[in-house]
Parts: sequence; C-alpha cells; structure tokens
Amino acid sequence: MACETCHELSVRNEELEAEVAQLKAELYGEDWDPPKVFGLSRTERGLLRAFVVSNGRYLSRNFLLDVRASILGYHNEPNPKIIDVNLSHMRAKLRPFGISFETQWATGWRLSDESRARLLNWNTESVAA
Repeated sequence: MACETCHELSVRNEELEAEVAQLKAELYGEDWDPPKVFGLSRTERGLLRAFVVSNGRYLSRNFLLDVRASILGYHNEPNPKIIDVNLSHMRAKLRPFGISFETQWATGWRLSDESRARLLNWNTESVAA
C-alpha cells in the first residue's frame, strides 16, 4: 500500500512540475522571441519577453529577479541592482528601434504601450517595410 501511495505521489509530482513549467513559460513569455537584430543577451531577451507578455503591467524588481533567476538557473543573485544594469543595457540597445520603457517609482518598469504594440507586431512591420 505504501508503494502505491509513493507511486501516485510521484506521478502527481510530475504532473505538477509540468504544469508549473507551462505556467512559467506563459508568465515569462517564452513563446515570444525578440528580434535578433536587437542584439540582446540571453538574460535581456528573457526580461524583454516578460515585459511583452505582462500586458502593460509594471514589473517589480523582485519579479524581474525571479525571471532572471529562471533564465540563468540560479537564485542567489549577489546584488538586486543587477536589474538596473540589465535594463540600462536593454534601453541602450532598444532605443534606436524606438522601443522605450516607463518607470514608476517604488513599483517597477513596463514597456510603453506603443513599444509593446510595436514589438508584438514586429514581424508584420518588418515584412511590410
């Protein structure tokens, strides 16, 4: 009987792990890929995905640290200010393409509405150009 319970728990655990992976993919935007022309690092691409799928919500430093940890596979970030560095690099790389971020003090960052729409329609725009 104990073995049956262990097996059932093991199966359920696998189901839950798959469900969590699917939810993370949706939450972190793993189905959307930034255009390669931006020249973003793996971390920057993952952070931009999170911004695109956030539907205009402001993303907090803690949320972005979680996204970053998920991308890199570790959770012991030495300095939470690394998000400021990542965003600074992203802003510099994306500015020439007309992509901008908005900051709300003590809340976080988000893509401007125009930038988000532009990114979501990037393939359409680049084909039309």
